Amino acid sequence: MTTVTSWAGYAPDYEGTRGGYKIPRGVLERASWRGTVAHHWASESLRGVPPGEIRMPAVVGEQMAGAIRSFDGWRGLVSPVALLIEHRVVSWRWGYAGRFDALVVLRAVSADLVLVDFKSRPLKDDDGVQLAAYQLALAEMARRGEVPNLSYPQAMSAKRLGVWLRTDGKTAQHRYYNDPVDEVRFLDSVQRFHAAHPQPTEEER
Repeated sequence: MTTVTSWAGYAPDYEGTRGGYKIPRGVLERASWRGTVAHHWASESLRGVPPGEIRMPAVVGEQMAGAIRSFDGWRGLVSPVALLIEHRVVSWRWGYAGRFDALVVLRAVSADLVLVDFKSRPLKDDDGVQLAAYQLALAEMARRGEVPNLSYPQAMSAKRLGVWLRTDGKTAQHRYYNDPVDEVRFLDSVQRFHAAHPQPTEEER
């Protein structure tokens, strides 16, 4: 799914493929590792694993530790209860798949279902497109009966939330993405992507 959003320009152009500045690979790899570890900490915390039992790298750098503190501060404020964590979704209708970070209820905020996407960088307007894609696929799977205890209306009514795990250790900032146009933008993108990358026919195979 991120292949589609990157191709359509709704994800950061780290490689400079759209004419922007290409970030050196070493910098990208370090940032990716920090993000991976921070996501791992967030996922394990949401699963209820005690902090002392979460498996972590032998060396945790200052920025990595900052992102972890950032998540912990956010968790303390909103009291999330997770229903799904790192859940893979597949849309057979539109032809894409992906894995979202979590579907939660923020007990300190409301009883609403919230689809969460953790980011290790500042949030952007276009992040809503990715969240909309996750929600559409999740709702499609719920309609097919593939997600226990989740109905299609529940999936479609879930709020979409981006959460920035800050490397400076400050409490994570979050932002709701409620624009229905995000769904339209993604569906337009995925259809254009498939038109530009047609699958081989049986004869061609």
